[in-house]
Amino acid sequence: MKKELVGITLALSIGLGVSAQAVTPATISGAMQWRYPQADSSPLPEDTPQEAIEFQGLALEDSRRHQRLDERSPEGQLLALAKTSSRPAAKASGGSSVVLKQGISNYNRGYVAKAIPLFEQASRQNPQSDDAFLWLARAYQKQGMPADFAKAKAAYQKVLQLNPNQVEALSNLGEMWSWDPAMRAEAVTLLQRASQLNPREAGISKKLAQALFWQGNAMDALRYA
Repeated sequence: MKKELVGITLALSIGLGVSAQAVTPATISGAMQWRYPQADSSPLPEDTPQEAIEFQGLALEDSRRHQRLDERSPEGQLLALAKTSSRPAAKASGGSSVVLKQGISNYNRGYVAKAIPLFEQASRQNPQSDDAFLWLARAYQKQGMPADFAKAKAAYQKVLQLNPNQVEALSNLGEMWSWDPAMRAEAVTLLQRASQLNPREAGISKKLAQALFWQGNAMDALRYA
């Protein structure tokens, strides 16, 4: 029995990519339990150690690669759990996270025009994702055309509805609003909020100083210049 425990410990450490010292008694206990399953086909306990599930599942998959398992048996359930546990957990946003990643990839490679439809799709699929709207706003702003700036402002406003303390949205929307004399008071408010949240960011201080100067508050602008 002692030799068997040593063997299981080494197998678990190799299979799970950890040191032998990191293999806990619960891991060994779980592996032993499912190495020698009970004769009945009772469901797997919810507290089965994850390491045991992964280890024994991999062993079953290797040894019975060409043998169909009864899904109702403990071995069949364990193999199904092991396969499931190796997959990344799905996010609540569903497919939007995949679409968003595709958009980010295009954006980072300079394909901003291709990224925009993906960001739009991601924001539609998950309208509560401030991250999707933030990337959409960045992309529109990067396009640099007047119509794109209007869309960027709308997207930044959506970000702030979802996350009022999103510093980048406060800073960028504040800057764009500062270009419009009718919106400079609102711009200063946003930029002051961004500066309070991130007082060490020189870029925000510069934007705030500029907005204050254009507003006619030269003395206040000097505090941030």
